[in-house]
Amino acid sequence: MRTGSGLTAEFDDKPAGQGPFPGLLRHLPKPQWSRGRGVLDRVDVGNTRVARGTGGCESSNLVNRECAPMRPTGAGPSTLTPTRTGAAMRVILNSDVLYGDFSSNGLPAALVRLAEECAEQDHILVVPVTSVLETERRQREITAGQRKPVEAARQTLLDQGIGVPDFDVTAIIPDLDVRALLNDLAAEVQLTPPLLHDFEDAHRRACLHESPHPPDTKSDEMRDLVIWAISLRLSLEDGHALLVSRDTVHTHGRGDSEAAEANLARVDSLDAALEYLDVKTPAGEQLEAMISPSWPRVREAGVPVGEAPMLLNVKDVQFVQGWAGPSAASGSIKVRGHDGQIITADVEVDVSTESDARLSLSNIRAAGKAVADIVVQADYEPSDIEDDTERLRALRALLEEEQG
Repeated sequence: MRTGSGLTAEFDDKPAGQGPFPGLLRHLPKPQWSRGRGVLDRVDVGNTRVARGTGGCESSNLVNRECAPMRPTGAGPSTLTPTRTGAAMRVILNSDVLYGDFSSNGLPAALVRLAEECAEQDHILVVPVTSVLETERRQREITAGQRKPVEAARQTLLDQGIGVPDFDVTAIIPDLDVRALLNDLAAEVQLTPPLLHDFEDAHRRACLHESPHPPDTKSDEMRDLVIWAISLRLSLEDGHALLVSRDTVHTHGRGDSEAAEANLARVDSLDAALEYLDVKTPAGEQLEAMISPSWPRVREAGVPVGEAPMLLNVKDVQFVQGWAGPSAASGSIKVRGHDGQIITADVEVDVSTESDARLSLSNIRAAGKAVADIVVQADYEPSDIEDDTERLRALRALLEEEQG
């Protein structure tokens, strides 16, 4: 239907059990949505912004604040349960994704883009103080290396009897203020110190070589385990979080189960984090809710999604709207599967019946290798995504009113 406002939509009027199925989806047209907005955000019906939780900070102004997060109870992360959900999410940065010469090149371009997207979607960048200190140390080393040839050149001239005006090399090549650079990012930034609980948790894992500590290494490095403890705690507090790290302690399959329990997503680059933000749009979360019940059947069909698959990216998401909510959807997905394997596929899902979801995956590639197409069926209960459903109902009423 086309309305006077220029909006176009198509609804599924078929009774339950007779909706469209893979290959027969009647899609919404494909406009050029802005990054991170998704099909449900594109139509301005109702309030699309989500209130941001402060995660225990004393102020809602989180720009470069060193927060005192909520104090966890119990002896370890396993005693905590997610306490808050919502679209706003904390994106936690390990020091290895902040690597680079800031004095010459500024902050990584990918970090600047990620911060802009986080600001657009009301996500919060979290830089653990552990990461800040390590980054500051690295920048001091770079600065010292830049000053050394200047000092050497002056000394060489003096040794040859050539007068050199007095100068302060630290004024020519000043120290870099890493925290000021982070504060200049578009997104809100938390500098989060580890709690005593985080240190105790990391200490136990290091001493006992507990997951995700590598069991076959002589290193008892605690730094990465502290970041892991902080990430789990923040994710449990908020109901979800994203850890951006290349370190194998954080990315290896050893941590899959614990990360899944805390709803902690993990990616290994700033670019991958930018992609993941598309999943945290209303459209991405709706598609994820429609797909998730079928993961066990997908695993049984031979696709190596593992026990705790994580949706990393969604593209070209389109829905067919039934009277009780979305009845079918399609798009392209990227999934982190067993032992960190990356799986991509085109997906079509039909949930038009009251209790079943039928999922079709095609053009599947796992770790770069082609996998046969599959169709699976699983039990399905519509998820409670109130904001999205209300916006869709409001859109339906608006379109019907204008048509009438």
